[in-house]
Amino acid sequence: MNDLYEKFITQILIENTDNFRVENRKDIYLDETNRYKMNPDILLRFKNSDRVALVADYKYKKLRHSGSSNPDMHQVLSYCTSTMSNHEVLIYSLHEVENTPPAPILNTETAIRQMTIDLGGPMENLVNECSRLAFQEKEVQRLG
Repeated sequence: MNDLYEKFITQILIENTDNFRVENRKDIYLDETNRYKMNPDILLRFKNSDRVALVADYKYKKLRHSGSSNPDMHQVLSYCTSTMSNHEVLIYSLHEVENTPPAPILNTETAIRQMTIDLGGPMENLVNECSRLAFQEKEVQRLG
């Protein structure tokens, strides 16, 4: 189910983001020697450059009242460090809470957003939630 969820959200982004190149499961490295390979779920690159605009990671689990788990935050922070992106989002499929405010990371210009897409409702709600995700990613270009 996790793979299907990732493919669905990725396709929604591809269809709704005009100014970005969407890369799914692109290999990146944490270190300069390329020993520590990572695979973020999605990278959005500006169409006119190789610069990463946003890194996203999908989580097929609940976003709880306390927010993302430490491992989830560490994972996406390592992605943004290696890609030099200041815009990251953790996307959860199930949730106990609505979207949380961005978490500004100490000593950086980075803020990690946590958002949810409810897969359990009617199709109309799912389409609206995915459109909301695409709209938020368009805001990245404005902040760019």
